[in-house]
Amino acid sequence: SLQSPPMCGDTAVGIVIDDFISLSKVALDHPTDVLSPAARLADEMQSVYKSVNLVPHEKKAFRDCEQSNFWGIDLDGVGGIVRGALKRAIPLTGIILKMVKIGFATADLLQVIAGALLSLLLYRRRLMALLDSLFDSYRNRMPRDIIKLEGPLKSDLLSLCCLLPVAGSNLRARISPRITATDASNWGEAGVVADIPPKAAEELYRHALKKNVWTRLLNPSSALLRSKGLLPCEEELPNPDEAFRYNPLWEKLAKSLTFKLQFKQSASSHRRINIGEVKSVLKAEKLHGLKDPCSREIYGIDSQVALGALLKGRASSPAINSLLCQSLPHMLACESYFEGMYFSSKSYPSDERACGIFAKLVE
Repeated sequence: SLQSPPMCGDTAVGIVIDDFISLSKVALDHPTDVLSPAARLADEMQSVYKSVNLVPHEKKAFRDCEQSNFWGIDLDGVGGIVRGALKRAIPLTGIILKMVKIGFATADLLQVIAGALLSLLLYRRRLMALLDSLFDSYRNRMPRDIIKLEGPLKSDLLSLCCLLPVAGSNLRARISPRITATDASNWGEAGVVADIPPKAAEELYRHALKKNVWTRLLNPSSALLRSKGLLPCEEELPNPDEAFRYNPLWEKLAKSLTFKLQFKQSASSHRRINIGEVKSVLKAEKLHGLKDPCSREIYGIDSQVALGALLKGRASSPAINSLLCQSLPHMLACESYFEGMYFSSKSYPSDERACGIFAKLVE
């Protein structure tokens, strides 16, 4: 289900409209003549369809395939890579390159291109940060308006064509046995890390946040209050009903784990508090990626704006989007994956020596 955490067993099932899919993890030496649990489930489902006079599409069905295409994705079971379907990505790349060569496009064509790119970037969401110039190009334009492709719009389209081959997720990326908490203040940014048992990390990963919320910068007055620790959590977003729901498990982790300082750095200039909060996460991600590549890192963050932008992969704020774009080289090269939890400010550790970001940083 789209709203539930991933299943914890070796077999998972799902239905989207009328497409039933079952997946099983099996050993590399699994006999080819022995059906996997997923294949047996698919056979049972087809029998149920027939018993209630529903006709399965026999030619569309497949069993125990190491590579398969369904729900608009390509899944490589051997390599462990899931990505948007190449049968859509390759023609789209050709269209974009021809469009850039011509140098002009209509507003409605650019809107169609943006929608197609969004569907392909869902499996490496932070690449969506490169879509800003594309969205801006047709905003407030009539469908038949002719738009010249130049500057950032042209370079971003070409960059996306180059990056579509890596717009996938590695299902084999291991879950790191630690939790990283980051924050920012007027002084600067910092992060702390706590080790947890590997099994606990695997279960915690299943309950990490998947849905983003508000991704705009706080207004100046709210930003000032937040930098002083005076802004209530429910006032971070325009609509309190959209706020992250706090999980008692996350509060327990924030208060009970032993955190050690990972980094701290002073701000080079005055900036909005949300900018510092995003920078602190990206700094921690870079350090983790260089030390432990191809891993899924669990982060506890108290900023709903920063958390929303990192979960969504882009933000309405050009300043935050610029930071996300700058993080792409390290994120892609190190195969780093962000998994977020919401730590409210009141539950942050108070050890000033190890967690100066949550109290006053020691100079």
